[in-house]
Amino acid sequence: MKKLAVLAMAGLMSVIASASNWVLALKNYGNEVYIDTDSIASSGVYNQIFNKYAFKQVQTTPDGRKYNETVALQEVNCESQPMKMRILSLKTSLNGKSVFSSDYNTDWSITYPDTAGETITKLICLYRE
Repeated sequence: MKKLAVLAMAGLMSVIASASNWVLALKNYGNEVYIDTDSIASSGVYNQIFNKYAFKQVQTTPDGRKYNETVALQEVNCESQPMKMRILSLKTSLNGKSVFSSDYNTDWSITYPDTAGETITKLICLYRE
């Protein structure tokens, strides 16, 4: 009976861990940007969220790997002026198959006015706890 309870709990945790709520946030030149509203977490001036970029055309990394989708864990400083963001983790895929993934912290970058980055950053910052 104890083993059954452990297996049931493990199964429930795997369902919870894989749950996501991808919402289309932006279409830009045929590319689509989604945010996972279930992954939003805020701490002080920072918001973290998973976002997904679905590219209309296949992209190529500097080292030649091809991909058409990225999923990133993004962190945004919602109170800096100008607003800033950075990537904490990144996964690229080609037609649903993983090509490359990396956990790393990029430097903070400015989100420029009137860009897709600014639109996404502002949307992420709307979700404040």
